[in-house]
Formats: sequence, C-alpha cells, structure tokens
Amino acid sequence: MEELGRAVEATKAAARQRREAPSYFGVEPEWMCVQPTVRVAELNAEGGLLDPAGPYLFFGVADGMALLWSTDTDAPLKEPADEVRLVPAEEPARACPSPPG
Repeated sequence: MEELGRAVEATKAAARQRREAPSYFGVEPEWMCVQPTVRVAELNAEGGLLDPAGPYLFFGVADGMALLWSTDTDAPLKEPADEVRLVPAEEPARACPSPPG
C-alpha cells in the first residue's frame, strides 16, 4: 500500500511540475493535447470540464473513456474517447495549439 501511495504522489508531482511522469504500475502516462470533436459543452465527461488549451496526462482508454489527469483541478478527468482527438503535447509546460479548422 505504501508503494502505491508513493507512486500516486510521484505522478501528481510530475503533473503539477508539468514534467514527464513516471510509469504507474505498468501504465506509461504521457502528455496529450485533448481536442474535442464535438462542442466542449456537449462532451459527456466525468470529473469536470475540458480545457483544450492545456495538456493533460493521459493514462489510456478504459470502457470507452480517455483517462486523464487535470493539473487545474489536481483530479482525474474522463472524456469519451470517441468525442476527443488525442495529440501528443510537444511541451507540457506550454499551451496546446488550437485545432485546425
């Protein structure tokens, strides 16, 4: 249990500092820009509202949901994988570029 707590805290610290996050029990989190393919207000999200301007730590997809960590709320955010486009963030400390279109 102690190891789990350390892993969680290390991942949260990396997110707050916007740096590469350590692997998390076999999961390799990576920084992603999350571009909605529907209007933000129409996203069927869990855990808050998506801000496409900032990168999120991405942990993978489970049950059709993209599992993200929000540095704004310091909490998990789940977005429907079929309602967002995930683009690797070039630099996690910088804003994400606006999607084309």
